[in-house]
Amino acid sequence: LNNSNPQSGKCAEEMLARNILHQPAWEELLKLLGYTRATAKTPQVVGSRHMKVDVVIEFTTKNPPLRFNIKSFKEPSPGNHLERRQLPQYCKRNQISSEDQRFLEFLWKRKEKKPRCRLVQTDKEKLRVTEIFTAFEPGLSALCGQDHPQVLALYHRQRQLWHLYDMNKKVEPRVRGSQITLTPRGGNICIGDYIIIQRHGSDGPGRSNRANDVQVKMRASQFYHDVEPCATFACRTTDCSCNQKM
Repeated sequence: LNNSNPQSGKCAEEMLARNILHQPAWEELLKLLGYTRATAKTPQVVGSRHMKVDVVIEFTTKNPPLRFNIKSFKEPSPGNHLERRQLPQYCKRNQISSEDQRFLEFLWKRKEKKPRCRLVQTDKEKLRVTEIFTAFEPGLSALCGQDHPQVLALYHRQRQLWHLYDMNKKVEPRVRGSQITLTPRGGNICIGDYIIIQRHGSDGPGRSNRANDVQVKMRASQFYHDVEPCATFACRTTDCSCNQKM
């Protein structure tokens, strides 16, 4: 697999779509999710950057479509991107008040002027940040969005091994209502063990004036090692046409 995150993500989506129906893990997953006597159609890669669902599998039987959120990683991993929005958009989407938005803007802009300073510097600021992010579920929101995938699929690129998780039973309890802390240097906000909220530190190609975006990441590698999956299957990186073209 190519090492660029967008390309490796696309390859992982295609890899799962091409291989999942031929794995014993597929029957295990259907059984766990209560999909009885389900006959699947060809899996489809969604490919929309604004959606949380990456692959959809529909059925010829009367079963609802099965939707997958897919992340691939290679260790050591800094975390997988879940969401990036301009701060006003992020606040609007999560119903953060205008007063709290101005407070977050103050923190973000202070960090922009002094990149090496701590994002949150006082106990009072820490308390307010905690109150803002405990008012909703930032990790679950970033993972599930409005299209609510039922399965999280994590691919370990070195092991060439997939872990599949029931979003409701395996993922949601780990990311919702978690304790909010700060990283040791105070640069990022941590939601439990697996979700990171940070100020994006640079504009990047084609992203003028986007340095102060809110970026949400998941420690997918840590989750992969910590949480027992519902099903697993091995899959070679060559089982992906985009890899074969390189």
